[in-house]
Amino acid sequence: TSQHNLIVWEKEITQGIKSYLIYREMGTDNYIQIGNVPYDSLSQFLDTSSAVNPNVTSYRYRISVLDTCDTETNLGNYHETMHLSINQGISGEVNLIWDEYEGMPINYYYILRDSTFFYNEWEVIDSVSSYNFIYTDYNPPTYGANYVIEFIPPNGCTATRSVDHNTTRSNRGTILGNNVVPVADFFASMTSIDQGDLINFFDQSLNSPTSWSWIFGGASPATSTLE
Repeated sequence: TSQHNLIVWEKEITQGIKSYLIYREMGTDNYIQIGNVPYDSLSQFLDTSSAVNPNVTSYRYRISVLDTCDTETNLGNYHETMHLSINQGISGEVNLIWDEYEGMPINYYYILRDSTFFYNEWEVIDSVSSYNFIYTDYNPPTYGANYVIEFIPPNGCTATRSVDHNTTRSNRGTILGNNVVPVADFFASMTSIDQGDLINFFDQSLNSPTSWSWIFGGASPATSTLE
């Protein structure tokens, strides 16, 4: 979602592990523990710290193992996230610049673009070698687009409970075109309710709309013009 970093690993198949300890770099080669995930839990950790913003910079993470005797292993090798920055050139082209992903071999970076602004209709528009960290889209959509950088690990990563993580992505970069139109969007406080329950809807419409017309079928009220 570009709001938090997700750390994923594969478990060793053994009875001797109590939990996994998650570390994040704070200063050069100085790592602090930020999480503890029990062995019988899903092998992933979401870094929700308010001080961490993937849209601002990249971050390094390492993990260790705590065994059933409370002895901790050395920290594993670090993985560093990709940070994407984006700007528009004087002729309307879109320039992408990102940090190298560190932690495993990479053959190609894939350039993904979404022109719907709903963050789920990504298309691969090109790829570059692992030695390139810059790309220019000379034919961006008229109304702008979202971009992410993606790479596919050589062997994927299978977390527990059959949750596969076969790609790694950067934060999302957004550029708006010159002929921008509003795009309606929202999220709800709940999506599964009993009759009579209260739901709050929050406007996330893009490109500065000036009026609203919402329809809530079967609800009270059934319509609203409030933002």
